[in-house]
Amino acid sequence: MIIADFFIRHRGCYPALGEATVPRFNRQGLAAYAAGSLAALLIPGIPPVNGIVAAFLVYTCLVRLT
Repeated sequence: MIIADFFIRHRGCYPALGEATVPRFNRQGLAAYAAGSLAALLIPGIPPVNGIVAAFLVYTCLVRLT
């Protein structure tokens, strides 16, 4: 989720630490984490890769749509 947040939401450049606002909860991140966990459990193949790819895709969709 950190990698997806860096590349998708912040486009490869985090703001300076003094200027950053940090939300209490990143709901899109939590939802994508849950989706990645389910994908790792349910989709056949290599579970860690399935989870990372699914979480990245779900996070990207949620950030773009909201």
